[in-house]
This record gives sequence, structure tokens and C-alpha cells, in this order.
Amino acid sequence: MKKLYSKRSVLYSLEPIGKGTPYVESIISYITRLAFEHNLNVTTLLYQLVLPSIPGDKKLKSWRPVQTDYLIMSVGKTANNVISALESLTTRSDLIELTLLNWKSILKPSVVSKKKKWCARCIKEMGEKQEALYEPLIWQLEEINYCMIHSVKLNNICLGCKRELPHIRSKMVIGYCLYCGDFLGNHVIQSDHNIIPTKEKEIINVYSQLLVNSNPNKVPTPLFLFHLLEGMKAINPDISTIKFAEELLISKTTMYNYIHRKQLPNLIFWAKLSKFLDLTISELLDEPELNEKFITGILNIQCEPRKLNWVDKDSITKMGKDLENYLKADTVKSISEFAQEESLNLKKISYHFPELYGRAKEKSELIKKAKKEKYYKDLETEIRLFLRNGPSCLSEVYKRFNIHKKQFKKYFPDLHREIKINHQKNVFIQKKKIREKQVRELRGLIMHYHKLGIYPSINRIDQDLLSRGALRNRKLLDERIKIMKELDYDL
Repeated sequence: MKKLYSKRSVLYSLEPIGKGTPYVESIISYITRLAFEHNLNVTTLLYQLVLPSIPGDKKLKSWRPVQTDYLIMSVGKTANNVISALESLTTRSDLIELTLLNWKSILKPSVVSKKKKWCARCIKEMGEKQEALYEPLIWQLEEINYCMIHSVKLNNICLGCKRELPHIRSKMVIGYCLYCGDFLGNHVIQSDHNIIPTKEKEIINVYSQLLVNSNPNKVPTPLFLFHLLEGMKAINPDISTIKFAEELLISKTTMYNYIHRKQLPNLIFWAKLSKFLDLTISELLDEPELNEKFITGILNIQCEPRKLNWVDKDSITKMGKDLENYLKADTVKSISEFAQEESLNLKKISYHFPELYGRAKEKSELIKKAKKEKYYKDLETEIRLFLRNGPSCLSEVYKRFNIHKKQFKKYFPDLHREIKINHQKNVFIQKKKIREKQVRELRGLIMHYHKLGIYPSINRIDQDLLSRGALRNRKLLDERIKIMKELDYDL
């Protein structure tokens, strides 16, 4: 009779949000929602239910996620064990799709950011539509800094209290700051520069494909690239490692290291490979040798014989004309960018046309200088826009805009001084407000005990103060003496 009944789960079999889309929720978001449904603290759920369910691993059972909470979303042993335990407790078999574990052979261990990131506009929209608040895994990836829906930078600091948020703490609520309790969708930064960099778009595109196919039929092995190149050579015998590297615009040494497992390929490489072969990631891994698009693309690669290191008169004349056109044109490209587009060799140009090359170099330097000035001018505008949302310290600005403190001080001396002075003023005001609040609280407690006929001793008051140990401060002690003298206590 027992076999007639299905097995009951220890925890609710909560349905993950966004499964099969680039915006699938992270496993930490799922754990936080699961804890809320059971009316438990997040750490209570982890320490008392999830970690004890991991079989055999004593070291992991004594692990405390508060210190290294991001590892649960990573692609290592910790994430694998936590997923296994959660699937056992919820009787679900799809929780691995909330991670990138199936792609760990092509990803670095540091794939996840150590602190929380979020898009304030997305959270605001979820709240306005009264949808369940959750945190997509794509926000927490180390290499991604933009929201692909709104084309804005992800927040990594609460604009209410100016603090970074961890992934896991005891009384966490999704969409709200752990420290000040502000709704994270309230602090939307208005910016006119809503353009995602090209490199970032490529990375987002690859990660999106990985997240959509987070439970693939096949996963790449460490020898995947080696076998892929062998398959390409079988279709087109003229292809070599050098030619393959040239087509993907990477060095032959890097390609050699990738193929022979001496170096792990980055996400930009996978983006280039996918674009070059005109295949999605799933198509690339599912026997590409049998794919017609793959075969056609490989056969179309022209493998020309290696050219001798000499230049004929016509080529020299063409180089001179191209260089003169560059000098006359009202362009914003550097000489190296122009040479790359026109397939020119700068060494040969400098040898045959030293004077023209010198003038082109000067023009290129002026263009670079103008670009640099424009970049720092736009960056200053963006920083000042960020500062309108409230006072901020220099370290927050460095982290927010990924700029070194020496670089910031060099290019924005006035802004550096302004932020420093404003922060000092803000700290002074905040300390003054805290002190006034403590004095009011102290006066209230002394008056309370005085009315009850109880002597307001230091120990008794200190136990009832919201900030324990505040009476160690000399100024507060003097304030206590002053208040008690007003009440005619003999001190």
C-alpha cells in the first residue's frame, strides 16, 4: 500500500521563476523565496535543513555561507552539493537550471560577483506589476555590468545607505536593502548614456545562450576545441591552427593554449567562435560536423599561400594614396584603426613614407587625445548625475565607475576635492544626528526610571539603550550627569 502514495517533500516544491530564459532566477533568489514561504530566516533554512542534507561532506556541513555566500551560485563543488540537497528536499529535478554548473568546463571558477548587483528599473517594474520579486542569475555574473532590458548599469550599492549588499544574510527580503530597509526599485538613476559597450553585448549574448540552454543534451569536454579543429580539417584540409586563429582575430599562441588545454578560453572567444561559425552555442556543441551551415562555412574559408615579405610598386603607390587620404579625411580613427580596416602594414608604411607617416602619427595622437578628453568629460557628467541621488564617499565612486583612485585624482581634481569635503560634512551631520538621538533616548530612560522611583544607574540605562555600550562615550556620560543634576540627584 505504501507504494501507492507519492513521496512527500520536506520543503515546498516551489516553481523557479524564468526557467528556460536568459532571466532565470539565481539559486540564492530561490532559497530566499523558499525561506519566506516557510516563514524561516534564510540562514536557518541553510544551516538546519540544507547543509545537514549534504551526504558525507563534513567540511561543507561546517561551512558558513555568510562569509562565502557567492559560491552557491558558482560552478564548483559547493554549488553542486547545495543543488543536490535542495533537489532532494523539494523533490524537484530542475534546480540545476538555476546555475551554470552544466557549463563549468568552459567557465572560470570566479564567474559570480562576490557582492549583489541588481537593476533598479527591473525591480521597480516587478513591484508596479505586482509580480513576485526575484533576482535573475545574469545580474550576479562577474563580467556583466549592464541590464540588457533597460541598457543601464547595474547597481552594486544601495543609494539609501551607500552600502554594498551581500548575497545571503539571516533576515533578507528580495528587492529590499538589508541594512536600511529601502525598496531597491525606488533609486532609479536617470542617465542619457544608455548604450551597452560592444564587448559587453557579446558577453551578454553568450551568457544568455548558456542560461537558456542551462540543461543541454551535451556539455563541452576539455578536449572540445581539439576535436572541433580536427573536424574542420577533415572538411577543409587546408585549415590550420594559425588560419583558425587569424579568422577569430586572436594570436596563434593563445589558440594553441586553448586547444591543448593550457589556458581556459574566455567568453569573448566563445562569442567570436559562435559568430564565425554562424551557430548558436547549442548547435555548436551538438555534432557541428553534421550541420550544413557549419560545413558550408568551413568550405568557404579561403586559405591563401603565405605571402613573401616584399611589396611591389603598385602596392607602395596604393599605400601612399591611402595615407594621403587619411591625412585629408575628417576622420576620428587612429592610424592603427585605419591601417587595420585597410589591411595596411604600419612598418612598411613608416619605411616607404616616413614623412607622411610622421604627420599621420601626429594626427592620430590628436584624435586619441580628443577621444580621451571626451571620455573623461562624459564620465564626469555621469558621476555628477550619480551624486545627485545623495551624498557619496570616494570609495563608492571608485567601485561604481571602476576607476582607480590615482586616476580619479589626476583627471578630476576639483570633483575629488568636492566629494571629499561633502563626505566630511555629511559624516559630521550624521554623527551629530546620532548623538542628538542618543541624548533624547538617554533623557527619556532617565525620566522613566525617575518616575518609577528607580535609581538610573549606568548599567541599567546601558542595558536599555538601543546602541549598547554607548555610555562608554565621555560626552554621553557628561550628559547623564547633567540630566541627573537637573532632577536633584546628588552625584
